[in-house]
Amino acid sequence: MTAARQVAALLALRWQMLRSPRRRLAVAVAAVAGVAVVVLAASQAATLSAALPAVGPDALPLLLLVFVVVVLVGGVASGGGTEIVPSSHLVAFPVSAAAVFTASVVVSPLNFAWVMLVLGLVWVVAAAAPPDPLLAGGLLAGYVLVATVLALAASWWIVAVRATRRGRRATAALGLLLAGVGVAMALGGSLDEAVGASPLASVDTVLTQPTGVGVASLVATLALAVAVAVPLGARGTRAALARRDIAALPEGRALPRRNLPGRELWAVLAIDRAGVRRSAPIRRGLVLMVAGPGVAALVGGATWADLVIVPPLVAVGAALLFGINVMSLDGGGGLWLESTPRDVDMALLAKAWVTGEVVLLAVVATLLVVTVRLGPPPSASVAAAVGASGLVGVCLAVAVALRRSLRAPFKADLRSLRDAPAPPGAMLATALRLSLVAVVPAVLFGVAVRLPGVGVTAMVTALLLLATGGHLWRTRRLWRDPALRSSVVAKISLG
Repeated sequence: MTAARQVAALLALRWQMLRSPRRRLAVAVAAVAGVAVVVLAASQAATLSAALPAVGPDALPLLLLVFVVVVLVGGVASGGGTEIVPSSHLVAFPVSAAAVFTASVVVSPLNFAWVMLVLGLVWVVAAAAPPDPLLAGGLLAGYVLVATVLALAASWWIVAVRATRRGRRATAALGLLLAGVGVAMALGGSLDEAVGASPLASVDTVLTQPTGVGVASLVATLALAVAVAVPLGARGTRAALARRDIAALPEGRALPRRNLPGRELWAVLAIDRAGVRRSAPIRRGLVLMVAGPGVAALVGGATWADLVIVPPLVAVGAALLFGINVMSLDGGGGLWLESTPRDVDMALLAKAWVTGEVVLLAVVATLLVVTVRLGPPPSASVAAAVGASGLVGVCLAVAVALRRSLRAPFKADLRSLRDAPAPPGAMLATALRLSLVAVVPAVLFGVAVRLPGVGVTAMVTALLLLATGGHLWRTRRLWRDPALRSSVVAKISLG
């Protein structure tokens, strides 16, 4: 069976796993809505570009580079790319390495960062008012496809190299070096010049001012690149899958016996914290959540007043690491833990506590990274607005994540590098939902920080915390329902 037929079979299997007609309808509606959003972004590009002149056609070469870097880093962080069906469910089936690589490319549009970057590219290209919009759109689609294939092929090779201790050290050193050079060039103002002298400037010219020779050259280059990248990616995937995934075999290590804390709550917290620390996807995702927004704000020249929008966005992003399915931290031991004589609310309180710790860590670390470049200390009102935004962002992310964990639990081991807390479609839908939730405090605090005094900031904080508290109280009532609690425990333990 060819790789294409295997991927089609995996997609059909994932479709059949959506047993509810309502979920299948939601997937179809989401696909149509995605196309509609792309068309809307293209049609309103001129208006949006006038409102945000800093992100105009001149930013296209840099955005083309950012797209490749984000796909590459995301692929490495997820162990090669997103899975259609977890590999642990396909042990008995002969899925080829080429099919695994092709599947990671096919499922890329279900990544939230990928979607946002594509929308940004469509917006910037349309804002340049190309003479033939259909031709520009087709060329941009070809670039997105080829860049995705190339970046994922490189990510699979990096995953294969990182299977050894020397490989991990070498790639980590190289990654830190490249990141440092990029930040230094951005701070020194030479990054735009370097990107302008790269082949990406030619792609920018062909997209915005196409000529017959330029279009033919770009099409030939893209075709040659994808012809080379596909077999290269398949070989890299085969090399990576042939390596033993050490992160998936923690039983092979000797662990010293530890004494449990004296209090019940501390004992449950210790178990949940260990579940977070043992997970390689969570550790990598946390680093990316801190580095991504922090470097973006650092390079973009943010001000103290602009920081109020950062905490809510970082908080909901950190909640996506595991908070949206936080009960899965118990794994197969969920049934045993639920059978122990503990208070009903103890598990929920511990999960909320650990989620809050991780989200707060991501928010504080990101703010520390961003404030490195900022000038004199802010005024008391601005500092209060930033602190209030962080507090509300953490509480809101925890509240929404807990409710999502009870409403849509999934069995997720979170042990292998490619494990995710939810299926790809559910991750994208939840990311969109959390993004809409984060917009509310970001906009409110963005307005409040520009008003004199702290009265408006205090009022916004009180209202949002009150709404968050009510949300948490209703989640607690749901958890106290024995039928729902049993269903959640069964799903995260048995699947």
